[in-house]
Amino acid sequence: MRKVTMSDKKKLVIVVTHRFDNERASVAWGVANGGIGMDFDATMFLVGSGVDWVRRGAQFGGQYT
Repeated sequence: MRKVTMSDKKKLVIVVTHRFDNERASVAWGVANGGIGMDFDATMFLVGSGVDWVRRGAQFGGQYT
C-alpha cells in the first residue's frame, strides 16, 4: 500500500467571477501566472461570468470565429 503524504508545494486558488472584458479578471490571471512562476500549484476556479474564459472564442476577446 502506498503512503499518502502532503505535498511540500504551496497551493494557490484564484476565484474568477468576471468576464474577459473586466480589468479585475485580467489581474486574477496575472496573479495565477505569478504564483506558477514562484512554483505554486495554481488553481483557477471560474464562476458566473468567469466561465466565459473557457468558452470558444475567449482567447480572441470574445470575437467568435
